[in-house]
Amino acid sequence: MRSTLFATAASIGLSTAAFADTRDTVQAFVILPVTEAAHDSFLDVMAKNVEASRAEAGNISFEAFEAEDGTPGIFLVERWKNQAAIDAHMQEPHLKAVEKIVGDSVSADPQQIWLKEVPEIPALPVPEDEVSPRNIVVMLKTDDAHHDAFLKAFEKAVPKARAADGNMGYNIYQVADKPNDFVVVEHWASAAQHEKHLKADYSAELDKALGDGMLVANPMDTRWVLSELSFKE
Repeated sequence: MRSTLFATAASIGLSTAAFADTRDTVQAFVILPVTEAAHDSFLDVMAKNVEASRAEAGNISFEAFEAEDGTPGIFLVERWKNQAAIDAHMQEPHLKAVEKIVGDSVSADPQQIWLKEVPEIPALPVPEDEVSPRNIVVMLKTDDAHHDAFLKAFEKAVPKARAADGNMGYNIYQVADKPNDFVVVEHWASAAQHEKHLKADYSAELDKALGDGMLVANPMDTRWVLSELSFKE
C-alpha cells in the first residue's frame, strides 16, 4: 500500500488556493496508525526523520507524539516556513526512508490535515529542546454564524493559557480548506498543570462560550491526549 501521506503536495489536497500567499507558514497534523508489531522499527526510522527535518532550513518545528494511554500510533505536528519548504521536504531522503516502510507499518491509511495560522492569534514557537509530557490536540468545528465569535473567544483565552503555570505552548490553527474547522495544539509540563489550567476561570469562560451553540460537533470525538517522544539518548 502506498500511503497518500507521502504523495506530492497537489495529490494530497494541498493547493495554492488553500495557501494563497506562498509566504504563509504551512502546518500539518498527521496521524500514523502504526501497528504495535511495527512500532520499534518504525520509530528507529522516524527518529532520524525528526532530527533531519528539524535541521532543514525551511522547518519551524517538527514534533512526534504517542497516545498517553498507550494506544498504538504516531502523531506528528509539523510547521514549515512556506510552501517551498514543504516542497523541498518532500524530496529529502529522510522522508523517503519513512515512505519506504510506512505502508507495511500501519493498520489503515494515514491522515494528514493541512493547517494555516489564524491571523488574529499568530502561532508561537515551541521549545524543541524540552520534551512536553502532556499534550492535547483537539479539532473544533464551528459554522458561519458563529465563526467570528468563536475566534474572539479564543483571542481572549489563548494569552491567558500561554501565561499559565506549566504551559509550554498553545496554538490554534485553521484547517486550510475548511474555514470553520480549527485545530488546537497544547503543550504542558505536567498532567497536574494541565488539569489546573482546565479548572481556571479563563478555561471555564471559554467552555461556556463554546457551549453556547458555537460548536457543530462534539470535540471529545476528535481530541487526543499525547506524550511527546524524545529521541535523545
